[in-house]
Amino acid sequence: MGLKQYVDPRDGFTLAYPAGWMLQTEAQTRDRLGAVEASAAEETLSNVAIELVSPDERALFALIRVPLDVSESNDLDAVVQRILAANAAGLSGIEDSTLERTTLDGVDAIRLTFTVIDSTDASTSVVAGRVIQQLVVVRNTDAIILTSITGVNDAETYSASLRQIEQSWHWTE
Repeated sequence: MGLKQYVDPRDGFTLAYPAGWMLQTEAQTRDRLGAVEASAAEETLSNVAIELVSPDERALFALIRVPLDVSESNDLDAVVQRILAANAAGLSGIEDSTLERTTLDGVDAIRLTFTVIDSTDASTSVVAGRVIQQLVVVRNTDAIILTSITGVNDAETYSASLRQIEQSWHWTE
């Protein structure tokens, strides 16, 4: 399967994604957010640069921009601490959290990987949850967060596609 190219003129980057993946519209992203308070939904939507869903809708990739305070604009570690705090406040059941320093097309980045346990079937011990990865980079006055979400049982299935998207990243400015 081939690749499609996404070019972001605002932040000066390109990335490629599998041709079968679907680029989500604003309406689809709004539906995924569900019954979120209107102003919070608008703020979230204004920060989403691109959202992709796998053909079977079992994996999601999103690129989110978060405007930074001047004090954070060059401090990747402070930004990651802010994201960790937001994750802890907004997600219950976080387990198996890891933090890895890496680069994104030559720019320092930090990859957060964690599992969110939604439920466990006591009779079968089957875990229902999500594996979430967030690759965080600071660029100008924004944090750029590449987020991937898959079900716990689907993480291995999609890891190659999600890495392919990440590795295709190229700064154009």
